[in-house]
Amino acid sequence: MARLRVLAVLAASGVLAGCVSEVSGPDAKCQWPGGDGEARHLSRDADRAEDLAIRYADGHGRPNNAGTNTIPAYVAMTDQCMTALFQAVAAEHHVTVEQVRGSVNKNRSRSLDEAVILSFGLLYGWFANALARRVWRRFPPGRDRAMGILTCAATGPVLSVLGAAAGDLWSFWLETLRVGYGHLVYRVDRIPWGHHLPAILVAGVAIFWICAGLRYRDAGPGGGTELATLGLR
Repeated sequence: MARLRVLAVLAASGVLAGCVSEVSGPDAKCQWPGGDGEARHLSRDADRAEDLAIRYADGHGRPNNAGTNTIPAYVAMTDQCMTALFQAVAAEHHVTVEQVRGSVNKNRSRSLDEAVILSFGLLYGWFANALARRVWRRFPPGRDRAMGILTCAATGPVLSVLGAAAGDLWSFWLETLRVGYGHLVYRVDRIPWGHHLPAILVAGVAIFWICAGLRYRDAGPGGGTELATLGLR
């Protein structure tokens, strides 16, 4: 049941992300709509200009299977439009184009990034706890303790790798919701999840093994029942 709930949450997030368009039409314009010109909004306007340039290039020169558009041409179109938009933003804020470029993604919400990682961590811990309990039900400590230990030892790394992959998708989906556009292009490299993979993999193994240790104690003779009151048994 816990696994079904986790899968349901992941599926729901995927459906929501799927509702975010990742294509732009030929009506996309390389035109700055204007802002309020306040200095504190420079980074926000720089991000917006970057997004408009990507949407414009997607609508007019995104590479396709027909081969009518090439990647170099697409990159050049994106850069050309972005430069024009950055110039407009620079004029509005009375700064240089280089300052506008340097403001892209400068004020990214770290608390939001932390919330994305924490939310998946809670889902992963929930799933790991349910899986560990299933292992010890299959191999009761009083009868198949050695097999249970070996199973938990082998499951930890495998589950961690699968969890890291699922977390990457989770982060990507939520990033498209944050940006409001499904084609992130190089912006995908800004998602923090991929920058901490070694730590995430280690944490994934540790979380499962901790859950396995707790469920081992719970499955043994005289195991505690306090977790039952929390709905974790």
